[in-house]
Order: sequence, then structure tokens, then C-alpha cells
Amino acid sequence: MAFLLLRALTPRPASRKSLLVADVALALVCSIGVATVGSFWLARFHLAGGSLTGADFQQYCGSVAWLRGDGTEHWYFMRSTTSGLLPALLARKLGVLDGLAWASLLSLSITVLAVYTWARVLMDRLAAVAAAMLVASVAPLVLSSRFLSFYPEIMAGLTLAAAASALAVRVGGRWGALLAGCSSALAFLVDGRGLAWGLAYLVLALSLVFFGNGGSAGGKKTGEKWIRLSLVLLPIVVSWFAGGPANQRTWTLESQVALMIRTNSPDPGASWAPEPGRWAGKDGYRWGHGNPLNIPATVVDLAIMTAQSSSHLSEGQSSVTRSQQVWPWTWPGVVGLALVLWGLRRKPMLLSTWLVTIAPFSLYTWQAARMEPSLRFLALAFPVIPLTLGMGISVLLKGEPLKRPGSHREKDRTEQPAPAPQHASAAPISLRGGLALLLLLLMIQGVIPGFLSPAAPWRVPFVAVNEGLEAVMAVRDGTGNFKSPPVGACLAALQKDLDSGIPARSRVYAHTERTESAR
Repeated sequence: MAFLLLRALTPRPASRKSLLVADVALALVCSIGVATVGSFWLARFHLAGGSLTGADFQQYCGSVAWLRGDGTEHWYFMRSTTSGLLPALLARKLGVLDGLAWASLLSLSITVLAVYTWARVLMDRLAAVAAAMLVASVAPLVLSSRFLSFYPEIMAGLTLAAAASALAVRVGGRWGALLAGCSSALAFLVDGRGLAWGLAYLVLALSLVFFGNGGSAGGKKTGEKWIRLSLVLLPIVVSWFAGGPANQRTWTLESQVALMIRTNSPDPGASWAPEPGRWAGKDGYRWGHGNPLNIPATVVDLAIMTAQSSSHLSEGQSSVTRSQQVWPWTWPGVVGLALVLWGLRRKPMLLSTWLVTIAPFSLYTWQAARMEPSLRFLALAFPVIPLTLGMGISVLLKGEPLKRPGSHREKDRTEQPAPAPQHASAAPISLRGGLALLLLLLMIQGVIPGFLSPAAPWRVPFVAVNEGLEAVMAVRDGTGNFKSPPVGACLAALQKDLDSGIPARSRVYAHTERTESAR
């Protein structure tokens, strides 16, 4: 990493190809480095009571078994099969436990890669590296590599969709339209909650089609707009038909939200608690099923449900978790937000792209903080934190975005969707920027005490949730007497792994179990 950073710091004439190679190299180094250091070192500071955490483990274990072809019939009704493809693929060779664990680690790496790309296309290389490094300072993101669930895959998919949507605006033209459609299609397909992301990125894609100025000279002609619109809609249509089998066994989104509200309600029988069965069958939203014209009604129903129940769910343990894990990021987030707004104030296209791409994450953060600020929900919401802070650091240190454009020609150039090789965002990282990144790295690692340190006084470790795993193991060992369908499917999968010579335990973090369990 030091070698690549030195290469990036060295001023030299840069062609478009060399800039692309440098960005790909830095993105891969950041992706692998942050995921490895975060998973095997920093996660120890943030997780107490075990080396892995698996809420509803028996559900995910049984689902992986079904998806890899074990012959079981169980599938977790809250998830799309799209989010389970990577764990199921890895489970064929590594076993169910390590399949889930390795998939989580790879998903964190993909998330870091997406955050780098997201910041890079919106600002510059300094912002990209800083944002990628800052992923390691956000506990829910780091701990996503320790999940025995499909949440890391959902997190990676939604963050990748955001990065692709921002990149589409930069690319412009027909390729940009196709990429924008793919970003929206991915968000719709990966999870039911991706509806918010998919709709936001679809709006951005349509804006690119009808108001964008990138690509060919014929971009303003009606025929060209119809071509671009077709390129946007093509991947979404493909995603819709893929969503049919992917969500065949999945509950509607309204039913999922209603069940979550009832499960977390202090009084599940209260009149304000919605009934999940109300939206069963074809009456609710499932991507690939029903009538897509009913999506506005789904949005209204979800807004009413969350508005009526949020005040009842915002007390007790949720209030404690919110004060410990959410509010400490408020002021850094506000400062980062102000810096990015200032830095992009003369670049309305990039500013609007940034606002649209972060909007679903911000909305989900607000809802999770009010209703259930659990570790897995915060992991889906928090990729926006390192992005905003990284871009804010770039604005603060680099100085160039703070300056008034020197000429109308320069201003026009900065507004182009596709950055020219000599654009300021393509310039090598300055010496001051490199030193700032080094200082940031030392702070994140805890060498320099401060807010970002993993041992900072404000940090409170999350407690590993292993009831599902413990229930499965209890039934296996004969100490438990309740064998539900998901537990039965999971036990069969673990026994199949044992028969293949794969131990019924995760080997990814085996060397950390003793020290972490003692914390």
C-alpha cells in the first residue's frame, strides 16, 4: 500500500489509461486491506461475547442448505434468494458456516470498493482513499464481516448500486444510461428494502436520460433520448423477471415491516401494531410479482406504518443503543455534510448526484435509529458515513474545490460528466494529502488517540447475538428439545458437512475465539 500511495503522490503526466490503472490499483488495495485489517483486528474492539454474530442463524443456515441443493425445503421468508447466492456458492466447498463467514468478509471488501468508487467519481482520489479507509472506523461496517447472515451481501449490493449510479452520471451517454439502469435493477433485486434505493436511482437515471449532457452530440435529439431510456429500462425489466423466482418464497415487504414492528413492540396486540397477514399474497410488494403500478401504494402504506409505530418503538433498549452507536456520529456527519455541500456548490450535477445517492441511506439511518438501531440494520445504513467524511476531508485539505473557478471555461470543464485527464479530480494526491491520509490511518488504528480510535472512550462494543447458533448446537448435542423446521434443515446441512470432513464450526476466525469470548 505504501508503494502505491507513493506512486499516487508522485506528480507526473497522466493519460486516461494510467489514471484508470492507478484508481483500480488503489481501489483493490483499499478494498483488500481495509476488509482484512477490519475483520481480523479492529473487529475485536467492537464485538463482545464471541467472534461471530448471527441473529436468526438457523434461518440463514437452512436457507443456504436449500440454495446449495441439499434437498431441504426451508427458506427464510424475509430474504430474496439473490442475497444468498454468494454464501451458497461458497458453502459447497467450505461448508455452511464458513460459506456464510467468507461471504461476509468478501461482502465487506466489495463495500469498501464501492465506497472508493462512489467518492472517486463524485470528487477525487484523495476523497476516495480517505472514504475507503474510514470504513474501518465505523463499527457496524467492520462487524459486518462477522455476520452469519445475508446482511453483508445486501449491504454490498446497495452500496455497489449507489456507486454505479454515481458513476453513470460521470460516464454519461448510452453507457451511462445502461449503467444507471443496472444500478437501479440491482437495488430492486437484492432485497425488498432495496425499493427505496431502486426508486431513487431510477429517478437519477431518468434525469440522466432527459436532462444529461454527456455522451454523443445527438444526446438532445428525441431519438437518442428514446435509445437511452430503453437502455435504462432494459436491465430493470430483466431484474423484474429475475425477481420472480428470487422472491418466490419471500414475504411481501409490507408483511416483513409489520412483523418487525410487532416483534419489537412492547405490546404486540396493540391496535397500532399492523397485522402482517393484511398484505399476504398478491396484495403487497414483492419485486417480480404482482403489479408494479401498485408500488406507490406500497410506499404510502410503509410511511403510515412507520409513522404510527416509531414513537412506540423508540424507547427502552433502542434508546440506549441509539445514544451509544448513532448519536456520536451526528456531529462528524454534520460537519462532513457541510464541507461536501460547500465543496460541490459550483458543481450542481455532482451535488445533486451525491444528494440522491445518499438519500436512501440517510432515510434508512433515520428509520433504524427511531425504530430498531440494531447492529445489522445500522450496517445497511452506515456506508454513507465514511463517504461523507472522506469527501469532507478532501474539501478541507486539498483546497481546490473551495476556490472559485478562475474562468468560465474552467467552470464549464468541471461540469462535464466525464472527467478530462487534466481535471483537478484526476490529479495525483498532494504531499499534504498523503500526510493527512497517513495521520488518518494512524488514528483509525488507534496509534493516535482520538474519536476514530477503536478504543475511544465513547465506543461501546456490540454484544454478539448467537441464540440461533446455540439453539442449533443444543439440539445437535441432545441438550435442546425444540426442533423447528429451520433448525432441522440447518442440522441436516451441518451433518452433511461433517460427513464431507468439514467441521461444524467456522475456521475463519478460529484463532480469535478464545480472546474475543473472554472480553
